[in-house]
Amino acid sequence: MHGFSVSKNLSHLTLESGRLAILAADHELTMGDIGLPCTEKLVAIARDSGIPALTLNAGRAAELSNFDGVHLVLQLMGGPTATEPRKHVTATVEQALRLGATAVSLQSSFLMSYDEAEVTKISQVAYEARSFGLPTLLMISGEQNQYRNLCDCVKFAKEVGVDMLKIPFVSSALGVVPKDRPLILMSGGEADEQIDSRVRAALKEGYSGACIGRSIFEAESPIEAGKAVVNALQGA
Repeated sequence: MHGFSVSKNLSHLTLESGRLAILAADHELTMGDIGLPCTEKLVAIARDSGIPALTLNAGRAAELSNFDGVHLVLQLMGGPTATEPRKHVTATVEQALRLGATAVSLQSSFLMSYDEAEVTKISQVAYEARSFGLPTLLMISGEQNQYRNLCDCVKFAKEVGVDMLKIPFVSSALGVVPKDRPLILMSGGEADEQIDSRVRAALKEGYSGACIGRSIFEAESPIEAGKAVVNALQGA
C-alpha cells in the first residue's frame, strides 16, 4: 500500500516525458538572504512555467494554505551556514504531513565528510517518510572532484530507501554507478543562463530530471527560464 503511495506521489513530481522537475527554493537557511522571492511568487513561478513541485523550508511552507496545484517537497534537514558541512534536522515527517507535502527532502554533506549521526538520521527519516507514502529526495553537497565517491553515495541512498538523489551534473559520472539506483536529479548550482543546455546534457548522461533554483528564480524572466528547463526535460 505505502509503496503504491510513494509511486503515486512521485508521479506528481513528474512531467509527461517521465522526467522529474522540481523548483529548489530552500536556499536561505544555509545561504542567508539571497533575494529569494516571496513564497507566493515562488509558487507562481513554478505553476506558470509548468514545474510541478518546489522545495521549501518549513517556515516558508507554513505561510501558505494553498499551493495552487504545485506540490510541496518539504525540506527536513539543512545547515545553518554554508561553511558548516554538518546538516541538522529542521522539520519532521509529521510537519510535512500536516503541511500537505507530497515528498520530503534532506540535505547531506556525505561526499564532503562522513558524519555518523547524519547518516543515521537520513536512514530514519527515509524509513518514516516511506511508511507514510512520501518519497524522499536526498540533496548531496560537494565539489565535482569529490564525486569519485559517487558509487558509495548511490549505494547508501538505495539501501536506506531514498527515492531521489540530487547531485551536480558531472559528465560520465553515472556510467560508473549501478543501474539499479534511485532517480538521479541534476542540481543547478550558481545561476546559469544556459541551464537548459546543461539539463539536456545531463539527460543524455542518464539523469532522470532536475531540481533547479537560482538559474530560474534569479533569471531576468523566471517564468521563461522555468519554461526553458521544462522544455529541455520534455525533449523539446
